[in-house]
Amino acid sequence: MVIMFVIVTALFSDMSFANKLGIKYQTKDWSDSYCHTYSNGEKLCMDYVITYPIDIRGDNQKAVDIFKSQVEKIVTKYKKSSAKKDILDMTLDDSDPIVGSWTDEYTVELLASTQKTLTLSYSGGGYMGGAHGNYGTEFINFDIDSGRKISIADIISGTKSSFTKAVERYYRDTNGLGMHDSLTRLEWFENKFALADNFAITDKGIYFYYNSYEIKAYAYGQTELLVPYRNLGDTIDSHGVLSTYVSAPELISKPHSNNKVYRVNNLAEITVYSKNLGSGLVSVEVEMKNLSLHNRGWLSISFPQLRYRDSIIKSNSAGFDTLLSYPRGKKIYHNMLRKAVRASYLLVEGEATRWYRGDTKSISLIVDAPRRADSLIVYVRGSYKDRRRPVVSFPNDGVDGQQGFYNYTLRVDL
Repeated sequence: MVIMFVIVTALFSDMSFANKLGIKYQTKDWSDSYCHTYSNGEKLCMDYVITYPIDIRGDNQKAVDIFKSQVEKIVTKYKKSSAKKDILDMTLDDSDPIVGSWTDEYTVELLASTQKTLTLSYSGGGYMGGAHGNYGTEFINFDIDSGRKISIADIISGTKSSFTKAVERYYRDTNGLGMHDSLTRLEWFENKFALADNFAITDKGIYFYYNSYEIKAYAYGQTELLVPYRNLGDTIDSHGVLSTYVSAPELISKPHSNNKVYRVNNLAEITVYSKNLGSGLVSVEVEMKNLSLHNRGWLSISFPQLRYRDSIIKSNSAGFDTLLSYPRGKKIYHNMLRKAVRASYLLVEGEATRWYRGDTKSISLIVDAPRRADSLIVYVRGSYKDRRRPVVSFPNDGVDGQQGFYNYTLRVDL
């Protein structure tokens, strides 16, 4: 039991996060111990120990006050523990004595702070009989401006199910598990993903912490999951306490980006701007100028390496009536088969019902590139249609896409 507790503590201490508010403190131990000796000389002992911050200081007085208040609440409650009372309640019968050394040790500390949030950690455990000890961790997140505790509902945009799906996709991807593979392959009790009860707001992302027995057997210990903000996409409220981290980079400035121009005589001029933004993000902007007499058109951008809608971190369009995304599995029209088929990879398409000769329309995207890839592959194509003229698509040759059309292809080095 002691070895297991040491291992768990070591694993937890490896995960460190920024302290943006410069909070500093000393620590103090409070303990309460008692041993009962039976008539045969055997003993049952109990030790309560809590380590907690004192002399708390920092750059933000509101944050310091919140930290002090929460530490005081936790420590005051813990100090109500009585080793003597607990031991005497269980040592009334000398004929069948309970013997051993029992422990209960906890630590209160600052886990992380951002400009708008503060996160405390209350962790530890001990042994009070049985086959093994018990241990666990609780995170408490605070909004510094309001002083209120932060729940998952306070940081997400849209539904909790969408947020959970984004977390699940990241978990499966980082563990080499497909979306249709069973979680039991990773020792989960059942094939049903659930968010951890504990989460921490950090500078690196949302840190989820599954305590023992939550999703796996005791022998597999605790499970940690740090999900970068960029992998949560628009499921995070960009106007809340996480606005600093979920505001996507600005769309690229055209004069400073790579560009490629495709001209189709009497039909269109397509210019593709691209830029590697770093940290796995790529900005792609496609402009299409109508050189034809058609007055309705579509501009399609596909990413054969990407599957999910949340790979799009930010999107914008100029001139299109609609801008829709089609993830893998969504039905799309196939030109050769003349029917709907399911998409194999991510497609983004803009449609304009009034697109006159000389008009230019554009789509701007920031996407999360696939991990460990050397480049991001982008497919681009255009189409026109109106009442008096047949459908025309371009290019006339190139890469064959998932809809039975040819595409221009572009590679962005990562």
